[in-house]
Amino acid sequence: MVCDDNEDLYSVDYSTSCTEAVEIDYPGKGSFNGVEIVGSCNGLLCIHTDFFDVIWNPCTNEYKKLPIAPAVAESIEDWESHITYGFGYDSTVDDYKVVKVAFLHSGFDYEELDDDKNNEILGSVVERLNWLATKKASSDVPTLIVSFDFVAEQFHEVPHPKCVCSIMDARVLGGQLCILYRPSGGGADMWVMKDYGVIDSWNCLFTIPLLTEVEQPMMRILSFSKIGKLLLEYDHEDLVLYYPELEQYEVLQICGFPEWFKAEAYVGSLVSLKSGTYVEQKQAKKNAINAGDEHELLWQSEIVYDYGV
Repeated sequence: MVCDDNEDLYSVDYSTSCTEAVEIDYPGKGSFNGVEIVGSCNGLLCIHTDFFDVIWNPCTNEYKKLPIAPAVAESIEDWESHITYGFGYDSTVDDYKVVKVAFLHSGFDYEELDDDKNNEILGSVVERLNWLATKKASSDVPTLIVSFDFVAEQFHEVPHPKCVCSIMDARVLGGQLCILYRPSGGGADMWVMKDYGVIDSWNCLFTIPLLTEVEQPMMRILSFSKIGKLLLEYDHEDLVLYYPELEQYEVLQICGFPEWFKAEAYVGSLVSLKSGTYVEQKQAKKNAINAGDEHELLWQSEIVYDYGV
């Protein structure tokens, strides 16, 4: 059952093992049935709702509504579409860009990006968006990494390690593309691409053992600190810190967590959108997010959005 209380965004300080999720106000809160975090860049968040899209700075609460994008294939009958969004920065024009990617198909014949099936946009490396895809519409196992060049506005396929036949997750950490690959022996290998686009620069850092007895758990990479702590979202149910050198887990105890959630790492800033429009703060002190706090995490309730779990 979907309730208004489950349509919220929260901030979580994961620098401690026991903390509390804090509800924050966001543009348009309470006026629609869902909100999705599209991406984060330089302390700005792009969020997508049923009625409008905005770029928002949670630290200053300034936001800017985006123009309504054209509808996809309204005149085409018996077609289905899957739409995803990406957010990033283009230094050549000194501005931020939001990309709307539509995948159209009838049966198993796809248009747009040939026959790729989109999953989730992962983040930007060198002004490129990256996401996982598969060449078969009937398959749910990602086998490709696709990128969009913000400057050239072109799509490219990013080579992955030759030994990797399927990809569990991929993230941009510290400006480098990282992936999780589950070999047949169990656990998950974490790979990092030192030189973007160069296949020989992939390096396997370590193997993450399984936390539970679940044969195929879903793991998402959220952050990897300089001192070697890896933050994971585990089966959309837990936030877990993994220490590679010790091969140990720490499940974070967070009060106010929903049963299902999706998390995104976020680092605040004071970047101005020069819009002059701000989110009305009903609980300004409670909802404040400190600029530059590398431990802030935004998450949204899985009850509101079906992420395919």
